[in-house]
Amino acid sequence: MYEPTRKIRRLFLQNMKVEDVKKVVTMNLSRWRSLTVSSEAFTLLPTLSSFPIIRVLNLYGCTQVDNSHCKHICNLCHLRYLKLSLTSITEIPNEIGNLQLLQFLDLNMTNIKALPPTFVQLRKLEFLCVDNRTRLPECLGNLISLQKLSPRITISSPTMLCELSMLTELRRLMLRFDDWDDESYEETFVQCLSNLVNLESLQIFDCHNGLGSNSNIGMLLTTGPQQLRSMNIGPGTVRCVPRWLPSLFALSALDITLLTLQEEDLQVLGSIPSLRSLYIWVKEHRKDRCKRLAIGSDDCPFGCLTKIRIGPGAMEVQFAAGAMRKLRTARLDLHVRHTLDQFGDFHCGLESLSSLERVIVHMNCYRAELEEVEAAEASIRKALDLNPNRPSFELEKHGGSWRSG
Repeated sequence: MYEPTRKIRRLFLQNMKVEDVKKVVTMNLSRWRSLTVSSEAFTLLPTLSSFPIIRVLNLYGCTQVDNSHCKHICNLCHLRYLKLSLTSITEIPNEIGNLQLLQFLDLNMTNIKALPPTFVQLRKLEFLCVDNRTRLPECLGNLISLQKLSPRITISSPTMLCELSMLTELRRLMLRFDDWDDESYEETFVQCLSNLVNLESLQIFDCHNGLGSNSNIGMLLTTGPQQLRSMNIGPGTVRCVPRWLPSLFALSALDITLLTLQEEDLQVLGSIPSLRSLYIWVKEHRKDRCKRLAIGSDDCPFGCLTKIRIGPGAMEVQFAAGAMRKLRTARLDLHVRHTLDQFGDFHCGLESLSSLERVIVHMNCYRAELEEVEAAEASIRKALDLNPNRPSFELEKHGGSWRSG
């Protein structure tokens, strides 16, 4: 039973009977600090202006909440936390600038097309979640407390990168580029990254054939995000591994999509000091290459690596003797026909990986004869039998039915 005289500061109105909600809303609302409401209960609430000092307001899924409610919300100047995802709001009023104490704002899954210019007055905002299609305001760099910006934002000019570089508290960032231009973007991007000293996770989408293509600026990342532990470059293809990656001393997980794999790329990857997990996806098969690339050699030691995945041209590399002394798991994507045409065998040095515990092979058998598929499997099994650690082996074959000779 609810007591009208009882002091309540936090309230969850979810899955409650109508009579219970009616009792609650007869209480003194002026001292409430936190309110979470379901769509069913929202229809029974008084106006939002009845909660003058509320700090936490969660209206997730309340489809009754529209633009008129949003105007009232923007007058709740004590708000720290505001969740409006899955509501019917289509625009944010200029009064959003009144919420000077706001730290958390979730506008995901709404129909908001753009945020107003006054939005950048929220200098204490730490978390912002909007739809991919929501256009962010200019002068984004004024949001100096922002730590997490979700989901990804689209970079349409170098000016936007300059604005981003001012968000020095960012921990997580997801970017996509409308149209990468080497001359105008590369140096600005590296300078931006140098300023984001607290960044922990970075994902870059659709940076087609850019990023790292200008080797002359490879050393510009002088300080940079030394907290950055995870980086994903893709989907979207880059021409080569950015030469400044080894300056990221804390980077432990890298997922990168390359146009082709070159010896210089392996040298850069092997020089990343704390790299533990590496996924390389190669888009184009190098038919002119007759010699495999050495991976794990003295030039690219991969000293901390524990997990690697290479695809689809895994057999283009040769694991060097004594290489990758900490490697535990290897996932290899093998194209049988391409490997035979190019190298004539399936030897990649798996027997040299003394710490290897598990090998997973995805075998593309398209246009391969049955005996060729069997030879590929036998070659891998033989290498693993010679490995002193006797790693486990998992094999998945795909690419249609292969033919019997």
